[in-house]
Amino acid sequence: MKNYLLSLLSFSILISTSWAQGTKATENFNSFLRKNLKYPSELRTNEIKGPVSMLIEFDQEGKINSAPEVLAGNENLAEEIIRVLHQLESENKTELVAEDYFGQELILNVNFKITSGNSQQIKLPISEEKIWKDLNQKISQNPYFPAHYLERARFYEELEKTTLAELDRAFYQKLKETEMTDIVVVGYQTSHKKLSRASE
Repeated sequence: MKNYLLSLLSFSILISTSWAQGTKATENFNSFLRKNLKYPSELRTNEIKGPVSMLIEFDQEGKINSAPEVLAGNENLAEEIIRVLHQLESENKTELVAEDYFGQELILNVNFKITSGNSQQIKLPISEEKIWKDLNQKISQNPYFPAHYLERARFYEELEKTTLAELDRAFYQKLKETEMTDIVVVGYQTSHKKLSRASE
């Protein structure tokens, strides 16, 4: 896993630019995930959330070649993704995998989010230092999730730290090239009006 991350950061991975997210096969794969992924109630109740990144290897026929590797994120949430991938295999849904993915290793990102459904939360202002620390923590917890780098790049751009912003955008682009898909699973909770620090 460490060697894989180092290879990403050294920009030594050669990726075909023909992996279009808009292909019908990829859209069908995404639809299958969205339809079958569930937010486990116990994890939702305990507010276990965040992106989970998994490394998936496909054989030359589009079948998952080995057990998916959890790169980052909560292992209990990862079990839900693995359950759906097993379902994909058991139902023999190889037609959902784009041919460009055959024989490749790709990253599957699933972001588990929790919302109270309350649009009237009071949002308190936060300092630049707090934003910076939060962004660094997100990347530390999951360095394989492209959106975190893009978010920090935009923050650096606001601070006119051009070099740092360009580096983060480079990491973002390189990770996007290895990303098979990015799915969001939302869990809803009933809650009263509360104070929250909004950084999203």
